[in-house]
Amino acid sequence: MGAFVASYVLFGSGVEKVLAGTLANRLFYAVHWIVLISAAYLVLHSLWMLGGQSFKSSFFWSSLLLIVLVCIGHYGVQPIMDALRHKAMPFDIAQSIFRDRFYAWHGVASVLYVVECVIALVLVNNQRH
Repeated sequence: MGAFVASYVLFGSGVEKVLAGTLANRLFYAVHWIVLISAAYLVLHSLWMLGGQSFKSSFFWSSLLLIVLVCIGHYGVQPIMDALRHKAMPFDIAQSIFRDRFYAWHGVASVLYVVECVIALVLVNNQRH
């Protein structure tokens, strides 16, 4: 969720939009790797501690779903957005013919990220009980 807040601050701070987008992209890249590593640890830890019983655990499946969603965003959606951004050069994506497609994919990425945040919050909340 912190990456959303940071992106909001970046785009609202008066920084040039291209720079803000580049910084936000790098931030989400780092967050994706942190989530992938953390969720992979949770899956492996669950398998180590519970063995086959892990497959009956919503915690295990939520962790695995988190990995799948992050991979879809990181390896599926993000490369499409990067390619559109690259095709728009030397123009800002907002001023290019690819704007609508970019914003559609940006919406997909945003929804994925919100779902990832909700799953992560559920996982954290389940750990506390």
